[in-house]
Formats: sequence, structure tokens, C-alpha cells
Amino acid sequence: EVAALLDESVKAVVGTGQIHRAVECLRAALALQKLGPLDRARFLLELAALQRRVGRPEEALKSLGLAAGVADSNTAQAREIDEAILAFYREENRLEELAAQREKELQNNSTSPVYLWRVARVRMVRNSLGQARDLLAEGLQKNPGHLLLLSTLADVAALQGKHAEVRDIARDLAAR
Repeated sequence: EVAALLDESVKAVVGTGQIHRAVECLRAALALQKLGPLDRARFLLELAALQRRVGRPEEALKSLGLAAGVADSNTAQAREIDEAILAFYREENRLEELAAQREKELQNNSTSPVYLWRVARVRMVRNSLGQARDLLAEGLQKNPGHLLLLSTLADVAALQGKHAEVRDIARDLAAR
């Protein structure tokens, strides 16, 4: 399988300390368009991590954006990529930029659970837990019982030390 061979090859090149070469290998393999969407998104995420290691943050951001576009239909992978994007902006001290971008996206998709979750996650990282909680509660009114919103609300409640609420949400989730 192409993906397994590529994965093994990139790991071997990285293992020798030739990160720049690994970046070029991944970039060339991705350009061939021979990978399925899940593998393509996974390798774009890996490419972004390697690009950051070699000091190419803007290229890494572009790779993360491409990965997000490819992974649209796979919720678990899309969430992983969104978390990588959030980590990138946090580590690059650009959270304000991401916050503005996410808020604008939410204006155009005000009922979408994914866009609500993205804004809530940025607010959580910025330690605006009350605002994240309010947004998630509003999102759950529009999307009752949505798993992603409920689990994130439980995360916020835990961060706020509201353990009884976490238990109630966990019971609700278990009942589904």
C-alpha cells in the first residue's frame, strides 16, 4: 500500500535527522494525488508538523488548511486537525488572529455545530470559559443533544470545577 510505504519512508528519513528531506518527500508524494482522503489528510498533518520543525510556519499553516479541507467528512480526523491548527496559533502567539477568523466563519455558519465548537475551543484556550459555555449552550439549543457540543460543554464544566454538571452531561451522553 502506498500510504504504508510512504509512512515508513518518511519515518526512516526523519530518523536519520534529515527533516528537510522528509518534508520534500512528503510534499512530492502528496503532489502525485495517489492517496485517499484520510491518508492525504494524515500526511498533510504530518507535513505541517515537519514544516514547523524546520522553521517554515507559513507553509505549515497552509498544509494545515489543506488537511482541514480534505478531512471535512471525517469528524475524528477533522477534530484532530482543528486541534493542531489551534495549537499552531497558540504556539505562534497568533490566537487573536485565529479568534477573529473563527468568529467570522461562525457568522456565516451560525447553526453549524462544528463552527460553534471551533469558536468555543478558541475561547477555552483563551481562558474565556464563561463565553465558551454560553456559546455551547446556545449551540445546543440549535442542535439539541449534539455529541461534539455536549462533550465540549463537559470539558468546560470540568475546567470550571463544576463536577456535578460533568456527571450530568456524562449520564446524558451514556444514555444516547
